[in-house]
Amino acid sequence: MWESEGPYTRDELRAMRRLIVASGIDVMEWVQRTRRSAEFVRSLSQEQADVITTEALAVAAEPEDLGSAVELAEAIALFAAVAPEERQKTLWRMLLEFRRRHYPPAD
Repeated sequence: MWESEGPYTRDELRAMRRLIVASGIDVMEWVQRTRRSAEFVRSLSQEQADVITTEALAVAAEPEDLGSAVELAEAIALFAAVAPEERQKTLWRMLLEFRRRHYPPAD
């Protein structure tokens, strides 16, 4: 049976992975970058670093599980209209939406 790392559902993780791949990055490369970012953030906020690390570990758990080919094509289409130099920023914003579902910003 599948067990999630953190609060994310299997469908959310697939969607996150599709967005990562559609933006032009390998899932495991994204995971490595994100974990490095978490280490930097740790000096500013332990809690935020833990959230970022949880997200990276959850995505890394099944890096090849992207969902259907149709879903992947839809994700690729989202990025087709985004300039290559803006794709990482766009990806970050999209993934932040998933994070905020489970870790709403403090008031």
